[in-house]
Amino acid sequence: HAGAVFLVDMSYLRRSNVQIDVLFTSREATYTSLQGRTAVIIDVLRATTTIAAALSRGAVAVYPVADLEAARRRAQEGDGMILGGERGGLPPEGFHAGNSPLEYTAELASDRTIVFTTTNGTLAISRALAAGASGLATGALVNAAAVSRWAVERGASLTLICAGTEERFTLEDAVGAGCIIAEVACIAPDVELTDAAVAARQLWSRYAEEPMRSFADSAHGRRLLELGFGADLRYCAAVNRLSVTPVWTGDRLVPERRA
Repeated sequence: HAGAVFLVDMSYLRRSNVQIDVLFTSREATYTSLQGRTAVIIDVLRATTTIAAALSRGAVAVYPVADLEAARRRAQEGDGMILGGERGGLPPEGFHAGNSPLEYTAELASDRTIVFTTTNGTLAISRALAAGASGLATGALVNAAAVSRWAVERGASLTLICAGTEERFTLEDAVGAGCIIAEVACIAPDVELTDAAVAARQLWSRYAEEPMRSFADSAHGRRLLELGFGADLRYCAAVNRLSVTPVWTGDRLVPERRA
């Protein structure tokens, strides 16, 4: 009617003080992008999945080291340390274990400390720490709910850092970021998403019913299948199978367990 006044509910436009951003490669991790923010490193295939698996099976701590020779030196500093990781997807010479979540059984990992180095995941961790993140954890599909609760409880804005593969975007890490964003939204539905976070969440919605499809669609996933790691990929695709969050404390990742 002429002259009528319509009141429009604009409450949906309100934004939380907490923001989620996504960096699609670790080279984007800078002081500007991370200062004062909580960081979660994501390397679904396979570093952050393997770290969560090792801690869930009783490992005391994981020392992530970016450099191969530095990892070898670090492992010699303590008695009984396990040297694990990969280059080119396979364990380097002299390593006790590779980058497979299935290798870190309770028999191998329980009450042990692991020095861990990988091509992409541990590099992403070191970059985030160098850039001044206020807190850091690692996440993947297997512990998305646990790491999301940890991040929300910190009350700070969150940056999800995709490790990528050799400095390039990888589909599975972006999907993993989207999964964590969806879990955060269940706890804190008013959280603000950057455009990158919206994109990651949309990617997750495409693969949420069958996460293994994202591995088949990704170059890195197909490469691991060619190397015979199909069982690893099935493990990595199991959303929320673990209730542990690997949290950076001092100079290592230690488990924060969730019931």
